[in-house]
Amino acid sequence: MELRGISTSGLQQGIKAVTDTGSSKNFNQVFEKTMDKAKPYEHCFQMAASKYQIDPAVLKAVAKAESNFNPQAVSRSGALGLMQFMPGTAQSLGINPLDPAESIQGAAKYLSSLLDQFQGNLTLALAAYNAGPGAVTKYGGIPPYQETQNYVNRVKQLITKYGGSVQESAIGNSQNSGIDFPAAGEQNSALILLLKEMLLLSAITNLR
Repeated sequence: MELRGISTSGLQQGIKAVTDTGSSKNFNQVFEKTMDKAKPYEHCFQMAASKYQIDPAVLKAVAKAESNFNPQAVSRSGALGLMQFMPGTAQSLGINPLDPAESIQGAAKYLSSLLDQFQGNLTLALAAYNAGPGAVTKYGGIPPYQETQNYVNRVKQLITKYGGSVQESAIGNSQNSGIDFPAAGEQNSALILLLKEMLLLSAITNLR
């Protein structure tokens, strides 16, 4: 069974590597081998990050969480491309969401505007990318949506995975962020959950 170029047997191997041995080293080896699709777009990430003054690790993390680096991804809600833009948002940004370079540039521009809107608070900017800035403004923080809270947690873990920083100085006061960040001992469990979610998505995709 394949999910747009990702072997579900590879995902299962990733889960087994962590659950059987508890070894983050083994997990990292499998993770990098089966899931890291960022390399073909490295130049695009670096160019967009430089232009909009955003850590490239943030862009990579969002791309992985949104589409697993699939430039032709289409969600059930109609979001398109590598960075999963709705058609209206893509049009407002003047990009073709199915063009990887344009999608990455659009995401960098959009995230930059969200960071400006939320005074540099990365947590809120990520929540707004997922749920919309209106929802973040309405609730005065992370909206009470489990999907959004999971999304922010996942993206921030991925930012660290890609060598970025999620220090409080960059994201504001975590007491007001509306989410709890996992302790070091909980990271493997969170990564297992991420893999299982992708297995479920693969199964759903193959039923279509």
